[in-house]
Amino acid sequence: MLIGLHITFFQLTGYNLKNVIGDLGDSRFIISIVEYNYQWLSGNYSNYWDGFFMFPDKEVISYSDNLLGITPFYALFRLFGFDYLSAFQLLILLCHILNFTFCYYCFHKISGNKYAAAFGAFIFAFSIALDGMHNHPQYSFRFCIPLFFYFMYIYLNTFQLRSLVFALLFLIIQFYLGIYLGYFLLIVAGFFIVCHFIFNSPTLQKLKKMLPHFVLGSVIFLVCLLPLFYFYYKRNQTSGYYTDYDFYMETIPRLSSYLRSFSGSVAWFFLRGTDVSSKYVWLHILFPGIIIFISIILSAILIFKGEQKKLYLTLLISIFVFILFTINYNGHTLYGYLMKIPGIKAARVVSRFVSVLIFFGAWLVCLNITYIQTHFVKYAKLLVFIFPIFLVFDNYCLPWGFKVFNKEEGRARVENLKTKIEQGANNKQYKAFAYIPAISTDSYIYQVDAMLCALKMKTKTVNGYSSSAHKEFGPFWRNIDSTSLSNWCRVMNLPIDSVQVVK
Repeated sequence: MLIGLHITFFQLTGYNLKNVIGDLGDSRFIISIVEYNYQWLSGNYSNYWDGFFMFPDKEVISYSDNLLGITPFYALFRLFGFDYLSAFQLLILLCHILNFTFCYYCFHKISGNKYAAAFGAFIFAFSIALDGMHNHPQYSFRFCIPLFFYFMYIYLNTFQLRSLVFALLFLIIQFYLGIYLGYFLLIVAGFFIVCHFIFNSPTLQKLKKMLPHFVLGSVIFLVCLLPLFYFYYKRNQTSGYYTDYDFYMETIPRLSSYLRSFSGSVAWFFLRGTDVSSKYVWLHILFPGIIIFISIILSAILIFKGEQKKLYLTLLISIFVFILFTINYNGHTLYGYLMKIPGIKAARVVSRFVSVLIFFGAWLVCLNITYIQTHFVKYAKLLVFIFPIFLVFDNYCLPWGFKVFNKEEGRARVENLKTKIEQGANNKQYKAFAYIPAISTDSYIYQVDAMLCALKMKTKTVNGYSSSAHKEFGPFWRNIDSTSLSNWCRVMNLPIDSVQVVK
């Protein structure tokens, strides 16, 4: 775990935490959402879903993931006196630790092998397949995924209601940690359960016992998530700034996506330039390392030898079928059928399902290491010595491949804007402020500057950045000039003199 934390966190932030992982746009947007949740809990904002940005649009929080479930962890660091940037750094560090720890716990319980559990947990928490998502830190909040699959696996083999309750609990928590990951987990879980039934045909008596469990569980699931689903369902009924089907098609993986490695990879540098036919090539960095591929091959061999045949088949077929449904082959995909699931359109970048699917790859590695240690006792100690080196080499990426920004620079940008706003206030009460920078390039960065400044001042801003937006907000999103601001105010019937314009 310490090695994994070094290669995916500390070598990027520095051990003095001088850098924040991600860029000044997307990463800070996630920080602003979590900080807003904290400020709302502190009583500084009312009408939660209306938010604090893109004023005066309503329910703007539903344009993206609201991350309510992660807020208590973040609030803990804020209450201990850390500012919003330091608190978020510690939050990401904590999530990495929880991802590894809970995955290790589940694999250890399943395999009874602490070495195999550690290797599997390393892959789940620190896989190279996840490095392309470091600029989107919300995908680090996935520590409930191992716990869900562990308890669901126990339930499917024992039909104990207690295990189903725990599985359901962690599924619900995962939705609140991040609704996108919640949807991906729900879909992957569906494939897993179906495949389990195919290879473990339950008796009619067991099916009768299971039916009321699933009906009751579904009711509890919907009731617990209704406050979340309601607003995202409403958002799904309106047209956003970019929600067209062509965009989804560009984010659906190609076969070549699984052979494109992260730019900083040491072992797989020759796969950095693998051609992927997409406008958004950076969303297709899904190479999981050679260990996963070897594990899949070894698992297929062990099936023919009769070793835990049903579990291996369940995992392998689940991986295969899910990839089959989420692949873009020459412009054809089955993902359109999955998009009919209510709310699934919220998970706009399809390729990020790898953050859930990697758990199955880690599970296969855990099973294979256990098999090797059990059947090749003479080489067990050698394996324990050599395999960690191979594992780290397979997943190690140099820091230059990641995006980071200096924490002091991030603070300074917000403080400078705050000073401008305070100097131009003239004791007048404005409903919100609008920041129009002199530079028009990289407008999203300035939008986020305004969002963080609004939170610092406990006020609202016309500026905004999110996964989507009101269709009339688009011009101001892109250009941030006086003309687009005036047009937005006119569309929203907002008197321009009620907005403090800061240049």
